[in-house]
Amino acid sequence: MNNLSQKMVRAARSRGYSMSNPVLLTTDANGVRVNVVVSAYEPHAVRAPLNLIWINPEEDVVRKRVSRESSDDLTQSWTTTFEYFEPQIWDEPQPTDQVFQELNRNVGNTHFLEASDIGAIGEEGGVLSGPLSTVKDTGFETDEFVPLSFIQRLVAPLQNLTTSIYFQLSSIRNQLNNVGRRVVALELITENIEGIRAVSHSFTTGEEEFSTTIKHDLDAEVLAITVVRSDGVPVIYDYVEPISRNESKVVFAGPVTGIAVIIRVQ
Repeated sequence: MNNLSQKMVRAARSRGYSMSNPVLLTTDANGVRVNVVVSAYEPHAVRAPLNLIWINPEEDVVRKRVSRESSDDLTQSWTTTFEYFEPQIWDEPQPTDQVFQELNRNVGNTHFLEASDIGAIGEEGGVLSGPLSTVKDTGFETDEFVPLSFIQRLVAPLQNLTTSIYFQLSSIRNQLNNVGRRVVALELITENIEGIRAVSHSFTTGEEEFSTTIKHDLDAEVLAITVVRSDGVPVIYDYVEPISRNESKVVFAGPVTGIAVIIRVQ
């Protein structure tokens, strides 16, 4: 498959080609317009000139129809040896919408314009005319054609700056997301803090019964109790025995003198 056929396949894919959706295109060269169908299956039912060009991307094969009579393996006769831009002929009435189809699906230069027609420079090069200007101190004359490599060097710093700004904005966005999550967490903590009530209780257990009864008046059954000995060392108690919603008994493994902090969290 040559470069032109590959271009036609790319154009067909951009227009929605698939194995179940063939695409009809037209293209121009040297004043000749030809119809091309990009299809995975033989397009024997397509209204098109007799010598239609058929590109099958799935088999990587390009054919031109030579007859509507059947061949050995296809419904019609096709050849793989041909010139692309040969005048195409109809052997049946041309559809009335053929002109519209060609203009709508054309790939290439529909109106056969030359570079000189629009004041452009062709592949052979040349000098532009008109009110032109170039960037100062570039080494190019005001009417000289600036090469693509110069434009690329000119644009590269801007592209780098754009990439840098993009990554910086992404970093800022991530930081804002983190701050947002922390704010939500703080709001949840604040809601809980508003319901916290605490009571401290100094005590000394008996010599035989190692316990203390705390009247906390917190009106709760579930409490968090922390005990610190008088020398500042935390103490682990054996268990808590609730007496009522406002009074609890804390039992230890031995005698203790210290402070108990009772916390209720709503």
